[in-house]
Amino acid sequence: PLLRLLETIEPMGDVRGQNPFAFPVQWVNRPDLDFRGYAGTIASGAVAPGDEIVTLPGARSARVSRIVTFDGDRERASAGEAVTLTLDREIDVSRGDVITATTHHLSPRRSLVARLLWMIDDTLATGRDYIIQHAAASANARVAAIHHAIDMETYATRPASRLAMNEIGLVTLACDKPLIVADYRDDRDLGSFILIDRLTNQTAGMGVIELAPAPQATATTVARQEAPSLLAQIAGPPETPARRSFRLRSSLEAAAALTLAAIVWLLTQNL
Repeated sequence: PLLRLLETIEPMGDVRGQNPFAFPVQWVNRPDLDFRGYAGTIASGAVAPGDEIVTLPGARSARVSRIVTFDGDRERASAGEAVTLTLDREIDVSRGDVITATTHHLSPRRSLVARLLWMIDDTLATGRDYIIQHAAASANARVAAIHHAIDMETYATRPASRLAMNEIGLVTLACDKPLIVADYRDDRDLGSFILIDRLTNQTAGMGVIELAPAPQATATTVARQEAPSLLAQIAGPPETPARRSFRLRSSLEAAAALTLAAIVWLLTQNL
C-alpha cells in the first residue's frame, strides 16, 4: 500500500553543509556609494567574516567583511540561508557570478553534459537553441549532441536523435558564455538547470549536470548497454519494492524541483 511505502522511505541526507562554500550572486545591492553588497542564497558550505573567497568566472580574490541580514549582521551563515555579503575591497562581481571558498575547485564551463527530462510537445533535436537558467545565471544554449535516451522501465540506454515529451536522455549543451557548474551529485543548486523556449518562454526541460566526459559510443554499443548508471544502482532490480520506492521518491522530488524552479524563475525576473 502507498501509505506503508511512504512510511518506510528513508529521506536522503542534505550534504550541502559538507561541501566548500559556494554562493551564486542573485543581486548586487548598492543603495548608495557607501554600501556594496552581494545578495543570494548560500548553495553549499558556510561562511564567516574574514574568510578568503574568490569570485568566478573573474577569479578575483577578497575577504568577507560582513554578513548582512534583515535581523542584523551575522557571525556565520551556512547552506540554504539568504544573506548579503560585503567584501573588504571593491571587485567586479555581477548577477550570475559565484563567490566561493578558495578551496572549492569550481571552474567556468561552456560545454555541459547533462541528464535532461524533456517537458514540452515540441521535440528536442540537435542544433536547436534555448535559454539555459542555471542558479542566478542565464545564457544561450545550443543542443550540441544527443548521446542516448533512457528506458525508464529497465534503465537501459538506446540510440536517439530526438527526445519527445517526458523522455530522458544524455545530452551535450554548448553555451555562449561560461557557467559555474558542479556535478549534481555534489551540489544540487550548481548541478541543475532548466531550459526555456526562446519564443514561448515555456520551461522546455530540466536537467542535472554530469561532469564526467560524455560517452563516445556507437549506436550498436549504446544499444547493448543495460542499466549502466548510478540510478540503476540506487533503484535496485526492476519490479522490486526498492525500485517502486525509488520511482515514487523520484516523482515526488521531480515535482517539487519543478515547482521550485518555476517559483525561482518568476522571482528572479523581477530583481
